Amino acid sequence: MQPVVSHRDNAAFISNFTTLVNAWSDRTGIPVNIWWPERVAYTNNDLQKFLTILGQQQLPSWDLIGMDLIWPPAFARPLLLPLNGVLPPASIARHVPSSLESVTVNGSLYAVPLYSDGGALFYRSDLLAKYGYFQPPKTWDHMEAMLTTILAGERATNPTLTGFVTQLSPYEGLTCNVAEWLAGANLTMFLDMSSKLTLDSAPMQAQATAVVARFRRWIQQGLISPVSLFARELETRNTFGEGKAVFMRYWSRQEFFYRSTGLNLTWDIAPLPGELSDLAGAATLGGAVIGINKFSRNVTRAALVAEFLSGPESQRVFTTALGLRPTIPELFQDPAVNRVYDAAFLQSARIVNRPASSTRDQYLAISQFIYTGVNLILGGFADAAASIASINLLIADWLGIDHFGAPRNTQWSDSASIVVVAIVAFLVAAILFLAIRLFCHRDTAAARRIPTEFLVGVLVGSLLGSAAPLTFIGTPTLQICEVRVVLIGFGFTFMASCMAAQDFRIYLIVSSPLRRVAADVHRILWQSLVAVWVVEGALIGLWLGVDPLAPVDVKVDNAWRYIGCGSDGLAFQTVMYAAQCLMCSILVGLCVWLAVRNRNVSPKAKTSGEALSKAAYLIFVVAGAAVILLSALQIGPVPQMLLATAAVTLVVLSVLWAYLVVQQRVAPDAESSGWMGTTMSPSAAIFSDASGSTGNLLEPLVGVVHESTLAVRFARSERALQLAPWDAGVAVVHVVDARILVVRSQPHGLVLSLRKLVAVTEPSAATSSFTVTFTAGVLEMWTRTEPELKEWHTRLAQTVPVGDQSTVHESGGCRAQGLPVALRAEMAVSVQIATRIAAPLSTVGAQAPSLHG
Repeated sequence: MQPVVSHRDNAAFISNFTTLVNAWSDRTGIPVNIWWPERVAYTNNDLQKFLTILGQQQLPSWDLIGMDLIWPPAFARPLLLPLNGVLPPASIARHVPSSLESVTVNGSLYAVPLYSDGGALFYRSDLLAKYGYFQPPKTWDHMEAMLTTILAGERATNPTLTGFVTQLSPYEGLTCNVAEWLAGANLTMFLDMSSKLTLDSAPMQAQATAVVARFRRWIQQGLISPVSLFARELETRNTFGEGKAVFMRYWSRQEFFYRSTGLNLTWDIAPLPGELSDLAGAATLGGAVIGINKFSRNVTRAALVAEFLSGPESQRVFTTALGLRPTIPELFQDPAVNRVYDAAFLQSARIVNRPASSTRDQYLAISQFIYTGVNLILGGFADAAASIASINLLIADWLGIDHFGAPRNTQWSDSASIVVVAIVAFLVAAILFLAIRLFCHRDTAAARRIPTEFLVGVLVGSLLGSAAPLTFIGTPTLQICEVRVVLIGFGFTFMASCMAAQDFRIYLIVSSPLRRVAADVHRILWQSLVAVWVVEGALIGLWLGVDPLAPVDVKVDNAWRYIGCGSDGLAFQTVMYAAQCLMCSILVGLCVWLAVRNRNVSPKAKTSGEALSKAAYLIFVVAGAAVILLSALQIGPVPQMLLATAAVTLVVLSVLWAYLVVQQRVAPDAESSGWMGTTMSPSAAIFSDASGSTGNLLEPLVGVVHESTLAVRFARSERALQLAPWDAGVAVVHVVDARILVVRSQPHGLVLSLRKLVAVTEPSAATSSFTVTFTAGVLEMWTRTEPELKEWHTRLAQTVPVGDQSTVHESGGCRAQGLPVALRAEMAVSVQIATRIAAPLSTVGAQAPSLHG
C-alpha cells in the first residue's frame, strides 16, 4: 500500500514548524498542542483504520487532524466538520481552486490545504546537451526521439543506462502516473468531479488506449527498463541519482533534496511532457490538508488554527523547509519560495486531481482497479484496449454508475425486424390458406382423416405462436410482456394438445375398435382437451397473477442494455418456465409415443406416422432449445428475436406439413374415408367380367375397386360381425401386400377393413351376398344423425366373440412390428356381407365377377 510520510524524523522541520506555531500561539493566546506520529511511514490501510476508529469513538479530545488530501472525502460524513461558514471565505478563496476539488464533497468543503506536491520531469541536462538538445521535451514524441538518439550513443560505454524511470509498480504511484498521462492527452482519468464516467465512449477509450500503449511500447523497445514495472519512489530516485537514467518522473519536492544534498550529476527539472506541447505540465496533485473534528468543543479556535496553518506564512515554511509546493498563488513569486521553485515552473503546472472526492470511501478500490489494470498492460499481460474498457466497467459497477446508455431495443424499421415481420406474415398467410382450404373441403371424405375441430385447434395454436415473435420488436411494455406469455403458452398448448388428441383418437379406435364408437371417442377427447387447456390457463393465470413478466433492464456483456421481460423473482420465473416446458414436453412426448404406437399397427400407416413423429420431434428439439437459450442466455434483443422467430417458424411449418398437408393430400378426383395410410386409386370394376368366377382372393391381385377410392385402416378385432343387407352401395377392394378387403357403405355408415383373409365364398344369387373369413380388422362408422349412431352402437353390441377359432401366430407381420405377445393373438372371424349394388344379382353365373383380374 502507499506509504503515508510522517515528519517525525525530520528534526529541522519539526523545530521550524513548532517555532512557527508557538509564535502564532503567543500572538493569539490560543494554545496548540501538536502530536507527531511515532512511525516514519504508515500504509493507507493503517491510516484508514486509524481514521475509522476516530470516527467511531466520536471523541472531542482532539480538534484538528492533518491527512493526505485523498482522505477527506472518505471521512467527511463520520469524522469531519464542513468548513463552509466556519472559515472566512477569503481564507478559502486564496487557494488554487484545483487544490480544493479533492476535499469538496457535494459542494461542502471539509479541509483546507497545508501544502501540495506534483509530478515533474527530472532530466540529465548534460546528456541532452551532448546530443544537441538544449531544451527538455514538451511532448512524449519529442522525448522518444531524444531517448532513441541518446541511448544509441551512450549504451556503447554505459550499457546499464536506461531511458525513463517512473513508478510503474501496481500501487498508488502508478495511479498518479496514469492521471498525468491522460491529462497530457486532454483526458480525465475515468471519473470527473460529478462521478460521471469520462472514458465511456469508444473514441475516448481508443485515445486512452493509445496513451497507455505508448509506454508498453517503450518497455518493449528498451526505452523503459522492465525493472520499472516493480519500481516505486525509492527505486526510482535511486536509479536516477546513480546516473542510470536519462529522464525520471518524480514528485517535485525531490528537487529540494537533490539541491540540498548536492547530487553529483548535471540535472534539471521541467514540467512533464504531453501528447501535444500545449498539454504539457500535467501534475497529479499530492499533499496534505487539515480538517476539524466534528465532535470538537473548540470549533471556533480550531478554525483559527486551520486558517493559520493553511495560510501563506505556514506554506512558505513547508516550501523552504521541505520543498513542498504552495497552493496560494501569491506565493508563486515569493522570493523565499522562488529560491526553491522557479515562478514559471509553479505557474506552468496543470494540477490533476485523482478521483477521490467523486468516489468517497471507495477511492482505494477504484485506484486499485486503475493501477492493477495498467500494470498488466505495461507488462504485456493484457490487451490495452480491453483493459481500459474493463477498468471503466469495473469502476462503474463498483460505484453503481449507469454506464450502459439508452436501451438498444430493436425498432420496427430495423432490417432484422422487417425480416421477422415478413416471416410472420408468411406464416399467417399459410395458416389462413390452409384454414380456407379446410373450410371449402370440410364435407369431403379426405377431411375426415382428422376431425375438423382438431385441425382448427392446430391452426389456432399455430396462429397464436406465429404472432409471438412480434412481441420481441420494440421496447416491451407490461402488456406486451404478458401477451408474450399468453401467445407462446396457449399457442403451443393448443397446437400440441390438438396434435395429441388426433393421435389419441386413433389410439382409442385401434385399441378396441368394436367396443368404442364415435360418441365415446368424441367425449373422451374433449374431456382430455379441456383438462389440458384448464391446466395451461391455471399456469398462465398463476404466473400473471403472482409475479408477471414485466419490463426489466437487461445488461449485455456489461457494456450495453436493452429492455426485456422478466419476473421480479428469478426463482419463481424459473419454476414457471419449467412448468410451461413440462406441459409442452408431456404433450409432445405423448404425440411421439402415440404416433409410433399407431404406426406399428401396420406398415400402411408408416408414411403418415413418420410425418407425425418428425413433427413432434421438431417441436421438442427446436422449441426446447429456443426456450433454454431465450431464458438462460443474455444474447441481446436481435438474436433473441431471430431465435424465437426461427423456432416458431420451424415448429409451425412442421406441424402444418404433418397434420394438414400430408394428412389432407388426396387425388383431385377421389375421396378417402380413412384417417391414416395410403389412398388407393381405382383399378377395375368389380363386375367387369360377366362370365368369370370368383376364384381365390389370396391370389396376387393388383386391386379392384367400385365406386370410389378407399383408404386403408388397421387395427385388431376379437368379435364376429354379421350384418344385414344395406341399402347403399358397397365397394370392395383387395390389396396384395397386406391382403386387405375394404367394404364401404355410401355415403355414410360403415367402413370395414379386414386383414389377412382366410377365405371368400362365391356370391349368392338368392341373398346377393358373400362370406369372408378374416383374422383381424377395424371398424369405424360415422352418421349424420344421433339415431343412426345409436342403431350402429346396438348392432355392434350384439356381436359375439368367436373364441374357438382363435389362433396365435409367433411369426409374421405382428412379430416384425414388435407388438406384445398378447396382441399377436389372431381371431378367425366369419362375416357374411350383403352386397347390393346398383342392380340386384339375378343370375350369379352371368354376373359373377372374375377376381383374378
